[in-house]
Amino acid sequence: MRTYLLIVGLLLSTVLSAQTTEDCYREFRSIGITYLNNKEFANAFSAFVSAIRCPELPEDDDIDLWFKRVVDAEKAFYEQLIEEAKVSERAAVVAQKEAEEAQERERKARLQAELNAEEAKRRGRRAESLRLSLLAENELQKGNREDALLLSFLAMQLNDQDSVFSQMRIFSEVVKDSFSRVVYTSKEPIQSISSLQSGKEILVTDRTEICLLTLDGQQKEKIWPRSLQRIIGISSMTDGRSSIVYSDNFEAALISDGKHFTMLELPHEAPIISATLDKSNNYILTCARDRQAKLWGIKDKTEVTLAGHLGNVYQGGFSPDGSTIFTRSSDGTIKLWNREGANKGTLSGVYFYDATFAPDQEELVAASAVGDILITDLDGKIKRTLDGHSKPVHSVVFSSDGQYLLSSSSAEVLIWQLPDYQKVASIDHDQEIVGGCLLADDS
Repeated sequence: MRTYLLIVGLLLSTVLSAQTTEDCYREFRSIGITYLNNKEFANAFSAFVSAIRCPELPEDDDIDLWFKRVVDAEKAFYEQLIEEAKVSERAAVVAQKEAEEAQERERKARLQAELNAEEAKRRGRRAESLRLSLLAENELQKGNREDALLLSFLAMQLNDQDSVFSQMRIFSEVVKDSFSRVVYTSKEPIQSISSLQSGKEILVTDRTEICLLTLDGQQKEKIWPRSLQRIIGISSMTDGRSSIVYSDNFEAALISDGKHFTMLELPHEAPIISATLDKSNNYILTCARDRQAKLWGIKDKTEVTLAGHLGNVYQGGFSPDGSTIFTRSSDGTIKLWNREGANKGTLSGVYFYDATFAPDQEELVAASAVGDILITDLDGKIKRTLDGHSKPVHSVVFSSDGQYLLSSSSAEVLIWQLPDYQKVASIDHDQEIVGGCLLADDS
């Protein structure tokens, strides 16, 4: 209010000080109308007050009418603001309701998706149960009762817990246990089990000892070497004739036919990660954390260092004729070497999880982290790329007859037929694959 009076006072002093014959009333009336048109209601009201305070008022004085117009216009202005606020509020309520409805639809859709996924799993288990049951019936007709029992047991395990098969499942477990037997018990975790050439004996290693067992469990022999410290691993030839056991103190034992033992010293500057034998049983390839691999001659006592990797060397292997060696490292590369230690080629650009030589061809197969399988010659030149996987390929292995290549990713196994590597089968799993094996007859 003080501001308005100040404005009026300034206006009055301006007009009076001018000491002219200008019409005071008309001037303030015009100013008030201008303020009103600009929606400056307080200033318009003050100007009209100044007009009626002029010394002489005209006969057509209509200031009272303009006062009313100011009041009406201001009222209409604020009523419009209130209505706009109400409209905005109603729009906000509608938007909130729509958001809540959208959240509810999303919740229902998510719940339905979970139900659909669970139903898909149930159907998958039922289908697998039926398949195993049919296999069990076929094995029973062939007279393979133990195989039929195992398949039947696995089929029952896939049935719903609340089904009528619960009691039958318990019965099958009892029957299965009656056919099972414990042939070896160790206080330490068992690290590996290898079948020997005879097919009647197995070689079992834990962290501190190696035992030769018969399959019936009637004979157990703790075999040499007793000087090995903590056993890191064991690598066996596919024909079961020989195995190499290596420890964390760079000692190794070459075991032939489970009876003949040769102690070896395999020094590295850091622990050995893996070791493998060539087909002649005359050479051992060790891979270690010192970024090197070494080729050891068992009979001629030679040592060849394969140096060039920038990280730990995880894996190595011999080509079928033994002339070429591959090494796979944490630096993401695979290197190919000759027996003299010269580098023949390098695979790089992606990370590799596994590699192996083709048994009957001069080719290397490498499993990559981008889902591709690279087929190269023995100089590392890429001959072809297999792209059937959508996720990183973790392992590649050939069947014993050399006719098929099996590759696995997190939940999928693909089977490729040689020599053209044509994909002939795909095996999917609901969960991540943690291991697998090929039977002796690839059945």
